[in-house]
Amino acid sequence: MLNIKNAVISIVLAIIMTMNVHACWVHLSVAELFQNSNVILIGTVQGESRKKIFSEYNVYNVNVHYYLKGNIQKQNLTVATPDNTTSLHYDLNEKGSLVLLFLHVDNRNYTPLSPQGVVPVSIKEDILEKENIISGKELVKFLEIIDSKLEDKEKNDIKHIIENLDVLTIKENCEQNNISTNLYFVIGFLVLLSTILINKHIKR
Repeated sequence: MLNIKNAVISIVLAIIMTMNVHACWVHLSVAELFQNSNVILIGTVQGESRKKIFSEYNVYNVNVHYYLKGNIQKQNLTVATPDNTTSLHYDLNEKGSLVLLFLHVDNRNYTPLSPQGVVPVSIKEDILEKENIISGKELVKFLEIIDSKLEDKEKNDIKHIIENLDVLTIKENCEQNNISTNLYFVIGFLVLLSTILINKHIKR
């Protein structure tokens, strides 16, 4: 009888040892998502990047529309998530998806706090204005949280916190405008220099 019992225990232990051990993420409240994030933004996933920050991570290009938190104004950001070689794996979302991202920053590397830090959203209308700063109240009017994993209370909590924030708008044409401004400055300088040289030549 004892031998049978020992055999059963051995079989159970063998099964446990051969099972894959899956890591799990600690659940964060909405308040913790906002408090623990270094950067919070709304942007469009452009797809995976060829850039590799470090092993066991996928890197995505994100086109940023709004910054809700963080001293940063980049229009394009690379965001990393654990790849499928680890049990912590999750994707940023499909290419073209609009997402609200709660990010941790480590040595200029941006990663979501957890799978909870990737929240699919939609914006009903284009609310880009001349001013770079808009109110959270204005943004919430057009923002819809479409993450099926969240309960209605959590969605409302997210909107309530956003209402009290100042939102930095990143315009898609801002970089192009800077290039155009610099180009006009160079052309103007060359025209002025040419005029001065021509006048000097005429006086001779």
